[in-house]
Amino acid sequence: MKTPSQPRAIFYIVAIQIWEYFSFYGMRALLILYLTHQLGFNDSHAINLFSAYASLVYVTPILGGWLADRLLGNRVAVITGALLMTLGHVVLGLESDSTLSLYAALAIIICGYGLFKSNISCLLGELYAPDDNRRDGGFSLLYAAGNIGSIAAPIACGLAAQWYGWHVGFALAGVGMFIGLLIFLSGHRHFQQTRGVNRPALRAVKFALPTWGWLVLMGGGFMLLALNAHQARLDGQASMGMMIAGLALMGFAELFIDPVAMAQITRLNLPGVTGVLTGIYMLATGAVANWLAGVVAQQTTESQISDTAVAAYGHFFSQMGEWTLSCVALIVAIVGLRWVCTRTTSALPQGD
Repeated sequence: MKTPSQPRAIFYIVAIQIWEYFSFYGMRALLILYLTHQLGFNDSHAINLFSAYASLVYVTPILGGWLADRLLGNRVAVITGALLMTLGHVVLGLESDSTLSLYAALAIIICGYGLFKSNISCLLGELYAPDDNRRDGGFSLLYAAGNIGSIAAPIACGLAAQWYGWHVGFALAGVGMFIGLLIFLSGHRHFQQTRGVNRPALRAVKFALPTWGWLVLMGGGFMLLALNAHQARLDGQASMGMMIAGLALMGFAELFIDPVAMAQITRLNLPGVTGVLTGIYMLATGAVANWLAGVVAQQTTESQISDTAVAAYGHFFSQMGEWTLSCVALIVAIVGLRWVCTRTTSALPQGD
């Protein structure tokens, strides 16, 4: 059976998504090192600033979604957001180590991210009818494309910063975002006939996520990191391969939930609030998570690599893995109990 082809417009959305991830993760990979090594921030100050930045980029999509739903439209919001992110990275790329320019650049990037992030998903959702079976595949393609950018970015921007200086690394992230914007604009004709979301009818759909699959992978990733920390404490050296494997498992875990969640939100077809719903989802999965990451980092940070620091990280990773796998066991137990009860009920004789 032939697989239905995706709409032509999706390839321009995927292209700008790759470069947006390249821009975001390229700058993010350099930020803490730039704060501590170039600007002289202490570890606590750098972690607090990074945590605040990482949280705000997942809070602002709520406002960006509202602006797109009420005023701008998804396509204009995406273009405006991409321009702001490009500008923010250009400011970081200037030969200035002023904290004022740093905060201004981060503020511009946060505003751009808010306009871009939720509305790129909504723009993709507009390409499909509510019952179009290609929707889930389209969001999986979008998410996979983002992973390509996020993998390449730390390598490219890191090498640029190492060879030519911090500001060149930041500027490269901005160049990537601008390239993505140009590609997106070149496909404008493919978005003229896309369906709008302003239909009066509301649809209620079943929201089901393969919870156990991503929990198993996430728990396995944490356990690998815990084992790696334990090995570092015993041998004095951690395994790079084990660390990469643990992070890779966590990355694969996201594939079980993020594309499906985005597809379901756009399938709801709620007029005027799709962008806000997408922003709320990102708030729950991004802002809260980054805030908690900052709290954990404060509790486990040591100024030097020591047995105490390694033990702290090992204990945390172990606990996270155990809690996650415990959730899997609980879900399996509930599903099994429900199955037994259903079978038992169906086996009982029915009264007249």
